Amino acid sequence: MSSTKTKPFTKVLRAYGWEEPYQIYRNKNTWLISCPKGKFFLKRSRISSKNFTRLQAILDKIRWDGYTQLLPFIHTKKGEAIVSDDHDQWYATPWKKTRNLPFQVDELVRSLARFHRLAEPYVRNETDWQTTIDQNWIHRWQEKRENIKKEKQKIEQEEFPSPFEYSLSKHYQTIDQSLDFAIRGMEKFIRIEKGRAPRYTLCHNRIHPSNLVYDHEDFYWIDFDHASLDSPVRDLALFIHRFSHLKAPNELLQLYERENQLLPKEKRLLALYLAYPERILKRMSQYREGITISEEPISQQRLEKEIEKLSEIQQLVVKLWPNQKG
Repeated sequence: MSSTKTKPFTKVLRAYGWEEPYQIYRNKNTWLISCPKGKFFLKRSRISSKNFTRLQAILDKIRWDGYTQLLPFIHTKKGEAIVSDDHDQWYATPWKKTRNLPFQVDELVRSLARFHRLAEPYVRNETDWQTTIDQNWIHRWQEKRENIKKEKQKIEQEEFPSPFEYSLSKHYQTIDQSLDFAIRGMEKFIRIEKGRAPRYTLCHNRIHPSNLVYDHEDFYWIDFDHASLDSPVRDLALFIHRFSHLKAPNELLQLYERENQLLPKEKRLLALYLAYPERILKRMSQYREGITISEEPISQQRLEKEIEKLSEIQQLVVKLWPNQKG
């Protein structure tokens, strides 16, 4: 983190009663505030005031139900949980120092399942906030597939492809088949279910190790700025993609279902999200941004690992969608 001046958010600091902080450290849109009242995370967000208010209400209810893996919102001197400043919203939570300990992935996935189960009854009437899959979603996936195809054709014309390009070309068929299955399945989902999930809950939508913090007592999910009402399998698929290097995908699913049993239609929808090679596409995007020659071997190794994980995930996809063809 780098130090920053207090001037840009004097209004925010005053609202919380932090006029004389000892230290302020910035990391992108997050600030660590150290002041006489303690240490706090201060976050600047583009989430609307309306959406933040109902998000806060839902998260507070889940905490009151005994769910301990959420940090409470710090209220201003006026008792408000948000400070509006132009187009931005500011909110604060207690600061937690992360620990360099291995992730307890079993507890993480079960915690995610409990969160989804507890949130479900509180969002049933929030119909205007529900996510539906539409043709724009399909078009984005088709565009990703077409980009990979063009990349493959470009590599075939090169006399000396890089190690990363060689691996991408070698595994192109596996990646393309996975994308094709995901696209065709989503098209069927739109046709039959009108793109609506079998049930809705509050989804984090940014499941990642960087959105977990710890203290000596527990771990906590943070950064709900991109949360929405969606199928619980949306989050679960992200979790499996990001943590399957720690435990087999099928085992992660079994652990999740101990806390939140999935419906048959949800399992088929999970298969489609899992088939989408999100991590591989991210590696490709990072590679296109440019790497040095010394970084090339590492990039290739990471791509190969993602291919291995995709192959393992595909085994779970087959179990979730036993009638798939091709």
